[in-house]
Amino acid sequence: FLLAGVPRVIASQWTLSDQATRPFMVRFHDGYLGQRLSAAAALRAAKLSALTSGGPAAHPSAWAPFVLWGRDD
Repeated sequence: FLLAGVPRVIASQWTLSDQATRPFMVRFHDGYLGQRLSAAAALRAAKLSALTSGGPAAHPSAWAPFVLWGRDD
């Protein structure tokens, strides 16, 4: 994607279930598109939200694999 010209990519470093990924990505997109945060800030906010949510979503294995590649404007 980056070689094709996409400025940034959020990717997971390992396989996660769709059930675990969906709420995290909803939080990310709420910050990025809804609150107009930078991609890095929205990713950080989604990770902090997951961490403080409690339950299985708070475990690092549910949110730690997501990383930002590319530029963050």
